[in-house]
Amino acid sequence: MVADLIDFTRARLGNGVPLVRVPMDLGVTVREALEEIEAAHPHHTLRLATSGDLRGSWDSARMKQALANLIQNAVHHGTANTPITVSVSGLGGQVVLTVHNQLAADPVHYSSCTNRNAWEPPSSKSSL
Repeated sequence: MVADLIDFTRARLGNGVPLVRVPMDLGVTVREALEEIEAAHPHHTLRLATSGDLRGSWDSARMKQALANLIQNAVHHGTANTPITVSVSGLGGQVVLTVHNQLAADPVHYSSCTNRNAWEPPSSKSSL
């Protein structure tokens, strides 16, 4: 939580959040995030579907943080008796991640697509 507050302060001051990109397999990171959330919410059914090449160069800590936020939102806003599905697919130099849950009336679908080699922020700085 302290690290999140420091990141928030850096972002608000305009210095950005530092990114440290390393080669990684996003499938492994997603699986780890799902396991942690599943342990905290055993009444929810979490499913993972992976396909293709999920290797790329990302900031592992930031990816875990983003994944945890997306999955936690699905848990919080979804119904306990319907599954939450996280899909990750790699094809043609991109990796697509979707998180899907079911609300009482309407589905919620979050999606993200990223270049596997490196995401460059809008400015020339190496931070968000």
